[in-house]
Amino acid sequence: MVRHRSVAMIRIGTRIVSALLCVGVALCYWRRPDSCALITLYPAWAWFIVGAVLLLLSWHRTDLRAIVAFAALWLVFAVFFAEEPRSLLRGIGGKSSEWLAAQQRGDAVRVVSMNCAGGSEDAAAEAMRQGADVVLLQESPPAERVRQLAEDEMGERASVVCGPDAAIVVRGQAEEIPLPTEVSRFAVRARVTTATGIETDVVSLRLLPPLLSFDILSRDCWRSQRANRTARREQIALIAVEVGDSTAEGSLILGGDFNAPGGDGAFRALPGRLRDAFREAGAGWGNTATNDFPLLRFDQVWVSKHWRVARVTAHKAQHSDHRMVVCDLIRETGHGSREEVARFSRASPRR
Repeated sequence: MVRHRSVAMIRIGTRIVSALLCVGVALCYWRRPDSCALITLYPAWAWFIVGAVLLLLSWHRTDLRAIVAFAALWLVFAVFFAEEPRSLLRGIGGKSSEWLAAQQRGDAVRVVSMNCAGGSEDAAAEAMRQGADVVLLQESPPAERVRQLAEDEMGERASVVCGPDAAIVVRGQAEEIPLPTEVSRFAVRARVTTATGIETDVVSLRLLPPLLSFDILSRDCWRSQRANRTARREQIALIAVEVGDSTAEGSLILGGDFNAPGGDGAFRALPGRLRDAFREAGAGWGNTATNDFPLLRFDQVWVSKHWRVARVTAHKAQHSDHRMVVCDLIRETGHGSREEVARFSRASPRR
């Protein structure tokens, strides 16, 4: 009798631990404070699995109602904080007729973002073969090689703007917009006119790499992850100053390797006029890091109100340790004119 009572108490204790864990991680993902950067670096579904395992360990046929109640709590957590179930459902459909129609009338832009794995020319060429109008490269090859690859893969009409670590390749025209030294180390910006005449500002960036340390029991790990998040937010804040806040009017596409998962707390420093394209229309398994085991969505594209997102997908790469992002955009009617882009560029802060 004593043994059975002890086992029953262990089962109840395990369920309580599962519930407390659910509430705790939910608060972390809701607020995403820097102090909890280590928790939210894990994908939300990973915590769902931990909670499910705890419930399985406490399973007993006489406590079915209690198990269902605790499972429902974790299900609510997954619905609110895990983006993968929604994107997998959206991935069932193919290209929309709206996107195809926009292509035919010249109102569509395909953006491809690729981390080139330390300057791999093969990775850069792979990105350029995706039928893109705009290619965003990070850890890009040397400028002269990017230019040659652009000519080989996208034709003589391709234009290139390169920085120390990032590059922009356009099927059309691209004019570099200079950035301050502290920003140009990790980003490059250009005023772009596509072959179909669509004009927009484009930024390609690669932010501070993450710390590959996940030891939840280590106090130093918690502190290091917090400092890493803070440093990345400071980089985003520098970019935000350059591209303008929610009052800016010009069309903007900003993407690349953020080295932080979707919804990360550091993204609050981004201008309010930008939105995460994948959260709006991501389809399929959107995580990009790493290429063989994509657990985190480090590579992203953010857009202004001038764009309607048709579809965003992540594709396994042949020559990179990241998956590439393919983002199909439709220009909103009345946006992206030459006068609007010029006005935005003149209004953008300079240092």
